[in-house]
Order: sequence, then C-alpha cells, then structure tokens
Amino acid sequence: MNFINIEQGRGDIFMDSKTYEKLQALRRYKEPIQAVLRTVKRHDKDNPDTEYAEFALENGKIIGICKKEDFSDYSFRSITQFTGNIFNVVITQMSDELDVNKVQVSVKEASRRSADALIRELIELKQDERLQEPTYEAEVTGYNMNAQVPTIFLRINGAECFMKLHELNYGRVYKNAVDRYAPIGERIPVKVLQFNPEQRLIHVSRKAAVENPYQLLSELAEGDTIVGRVVNVDPRFGVFVELDQGCTIKGIVPKTIEQPVLDDVVSMRIVSVDVEKERGSGVIFKFPFGRKKVNDPTAFLYN
Repeated sequence: MNFINIEQGRGDIFMDSKTYEKLQALRRYKEPIQAVLRTVKRHDKDNPDTEYAEFALENGKIIGICKKEDFSDYSFRSITQFTGNIFNVVITQMSDELDVNKVQVSVKEASRRSADALIRELIELKQDERLQEPTYEAEVTGYNMNAQVPTIFLRINGAECFMKLHELNYGRVYKNAVDRYAPIGERIPVKVLQFNPEQRLIHVSRKAAVENPYQLLSELAEGDTIVGRVVNVDPRFGVFVELDQGCTIKGIVPKTIEQPVLDDVVSMRIVSVDVEKERGSGVIFKFPFGRKKVNDPTAFLYN
C-alpha cells in the first residue's frame, strides 16, 4: 500500500493484534476518532503543497498520516497553523502487516460524516419544532466585517454555519470587539436560529445561548457608580463603555473630563437604565488607572 512515501515503521514500535483489529473495525465502519495533530511535514521543503499531517492515535503508539488534500474542503496555503489542535479523523487505509504502526487518515471525510449527522439531527429538530432548544459548541473559522451585514463564520461538527455580528452578544456589538468575544479558533456556545436543509444553511446565534448581561442594569439605580472599559468612540454617537459583566452603556463626557480613547478604564455615575431595551447611560467622572497613552505622531515637534 502506498502511504505517500512515508516510512513503514518506527523502530521497535509495532501494532499488536488487538489494536490492529480495533483500527480495522474503525476503518471498515468509517467511525470518526479524535486525534491530536502532532506535527506537519513536507516531502519537498520548498513546496507547501507537499505537506502532510501526522496525528497521534492510540496514545501516540500509532501515527495517522493525512495528506494535505484530505485535510479540508478549504484550500489552505499551509496547515502548520493547526499543529497541536484536536481533530476528528477517519481511517481510510491500513497495511495488512502488523509491523506497520502507521495508518492513513482523512480529516475531510470525518468532517463530512459529522456534518451529515448534524444535518440529520437539525432536520428532525425542525420537524419537531425544537430547532432552537439545543446549545452547540461552534468553532470560529473567520469573519467578513466588510460585508453589508458583517458576518462571522463558524463550524459545528464539521458543518459550516454563519452568524450576523449583532447576534454575537447583547446590546451594541462593535467590529473591534469580535476578537474579544469570538477569536478565530475559539469554541463558543451557540443556538441554531434558522436552518435550510436544501441548501444546508445554518444560521446561529451566540446571544441566544448565553445569559443576558443586561440583567445587571436591574441592580443599578440613578447615582450608583460602576467601572467599565471604553469599547467605542464614535464622532457622531459618542462614547460607549462596556461594564465588566458584558453589557455596554452610553458614556457621557463632561467638560471637566478629557475625551476618553479606546480601552480606557473609566469610572461612571449611572444616569439612566432600561433593562427591557438593553440601554443605559452614565457620566464618566474619572480614569481610575490613569489615561491610556496614545502615540502622537507630531510629538517630536515639541521635544
């Protein structure tokens, strides 16, 4: 069997008959198994298209080889970025010899099988009108913040999903906050809002899956003080401050206070709260940790 020109063994490490029978059964029924991507190598060091991944199976005793074209439906320039991540893999080929401790695996095939299983589950949930009941763990795979409707892309069990920016969190959600709530590679809780089985379109929401942080506002009254971080400074709409519990309120800047900048920590005195509309406002009265330093490109003129 051709294992893409890899070595046939690792010294004195062999596959025992029990492990062999187990892996053959997994291969026969194409059962996905979890494995750590241990290393990425190249046949030709100057050609990224010759990359292949080595997965650790059976506590590292067995190596699963995955060719780059079997790694994903997406065309990655390099798959080295995934080193150390855990993936589901399907065994696609095995040697008939017990003295070979390597098998050929496919991440792509495992993803497709997992995605098909999720699609079947969603079809059943939709038929039973229970689509929005389960909470899933979704991996963030990318963004398109320049679209007319800024969108976040995710994957649940190998199935591609999408989320509109405003569904990332309660209240106002700003483009510069995406990395904080949903960095690429992070797994976040989501619920399915809509599902089109014909097109396999899965529309999800993190907001629907997490507790509403604006309940904090119900505990605040006019005159109470609270600390937060500036998350947006808009020349038209003003300053917005995220409280440490996750909700964002309007920051009123009096003439006696310097104009805050992004990421400034500020102390505020509450002016108004509206839990139902997820809104609130407060007057900024100090910077408890001092002002955030901002590089001034003209500073050299005055030194």
